[in-house]
Amino acid sequence: MNIFANVIKYLFYFFFAPLFVLLIILLRPLIRIRIGKLNTSRIGHFTTNTAKYYIYNKLINKNKYLDLFYSDRVIANSFLLSMWSKKINILPRIILFSIYRVIINFNYTKKYHYADNNKDGTQDPDKIIERFDPVLKFSPTDIGKGNDILKKMGISNRKIILFCNRDESYANYMQKNNIDIKYHSYRNSNIDNYLFAAEELAKKGFTLIRVGSKVTKKIKNNSKFIIDYSTSAYQSDFMDIYLQSICYFIISNGSGINELARIFHKPILYVNYIPYAFSPTYQSNLICNYKKVFDQNKKKYLSLREMFEQGIAQAYSKKEFVDKKIILYENSPQEIKNASFEMLESIKNDFIISKENRDIHIKFWNIYYECVKKYTPHLLLGNRKSYSMQIGNKFLNDNLYLLD
Repeated sequence: MNIFANVIKYLFYFFFAPLFVLLIILLRPLIRIRIGKLNTSRIGHFTTNTAKYYIYNKLINKNKYLDLFYSDRVIANSFLLSMWSKKINILPRIILFSIYRVIINFNYTKKYHYADNNKDGTQDPDKIIERFDPVLKFSPTDIGKGNDILKKMGISNRKIILFCNRDESYANYMQKNNIDIKYHSYRNSNIDNYLFAAEELAKKGFTLIRVGSKVTKKIKNNSKFIIDYSTSAYQSDFMDIYLQSICYFIISNGSGINELARIFHKPILYVNYIPYAFSPTYQSNLICNYKKVFDQNKKKYLSLREMFEQGIAQAYSKKEFVDKKIILYENSPQEIKNASFEMLESIKNDFIISKENRDIHIKFWNIYYECVKKYTPHLLLGNRKSYSMQIGNKFLNDNLYLLD
C-alpha cells in the first residue's frame, strides 16, 4: 500500500503537477490562479493568519484572483475548517500539495501564483483584525445548537470567562504526527495556579470555563461555576469556537486557542507570557503579565534591557534558556487573580490607564521600543505610537526592576 501511495505521489509531483502549473501560467492572461497552504495544524495560525489573508485579499484589496488552498496533514479544529471553507476555496490536500511544491520552487511561479496567507504570522501591526468586523459568524442554527449545549452544561445567564494554559499535551499529540513543537515548552504553565483567580471570579458572579481540546490533567475544584469543559463530554471542535465567540474575556498564557477570542474581538488577559520580544504590542483590549526571568549566573531577576542585551527577550526555544542558565518563574495564583480583577476594571473603563500608572507604562514601552529597534529590528511592529497593549498595573509596580 505504501509503495502504491509513493508511486502516486511521485507521478503527481514529477508529471501531473508540472502540467497543471504550465496550464496555470497559460491561463494567467484570462485568470490568475494562486495556490496556498493553510497552517491547519496550529489553531492560532489557522485562525489569525487565515483571517488576515481574508481581510487583506477580499475586503481591502478585493483581489479577483482565484486562490486555492489545501490543509496540513493535521487539522487542529475541523469545525473551523468548515467555517473557513465558506469564505475561501479549500481543496483536498492530495490535489494541490504537489502543485504547490512546484510553484514555490521557482521565482516566477512563486511571484505570480503563490497565495501567501502566512505574512507576518499572527502579527498584525496594521490592526486589520480590530478594524474590521469579525469575519467568522455563526448561523442561527449553530447559535441555537451552542445555547442548547450551554443549558445541558448547566450554564445560566452568568457571563462566561474562559481560562486555559499551555502544557505538553498538544505537543505530544503533534509529536505522534512527526511535527515537533516541544522546543516551545518554556511557554508552558501550571493550570492549578489559575484556580484561585477562577474561584474569586466565580464569587463575583461569573461562570469560569477551562478550555483547550487537549490537556494534561483535570482541574480540581468544588464550585459549580468552574467547569472543566476540556475534559468533559461536551468538548467538541464546534463548542471550542462557540465559547470563544460569546465569552466576556479569556485568560491565557499565549496559547493558540486565544486567537479565536481575538478574531471575535474579545478582551484577552495574558499571564505567564514569554518571550518578551514577541509581545503583540499593536493589540488593543489586551493586558499582559510576563513570566519573570531569573539569571542563575548573576543571581538576579533581569531587567527588560538586560534581557534584550543577553538575547533572552528574543529566545525562542527551551534550549536557549537552559544554555544561558535562565529560570522562568510563573505568575503566582495571587498575581493571576490580581490581573483578572484588573481586567474587569479595564473593561469597565475602556482600557484607559489611570494617571498614577501612566508614567511607568510609558517608561516600560519606551525601553521596550528602544531595545527592539536596537537588538531585534526584524520584530519591530509599527512605531512607538501604535503600541496599545497594556501591562498589568500590579505586576509592573511589583516588578519595577524591569525598568532599570
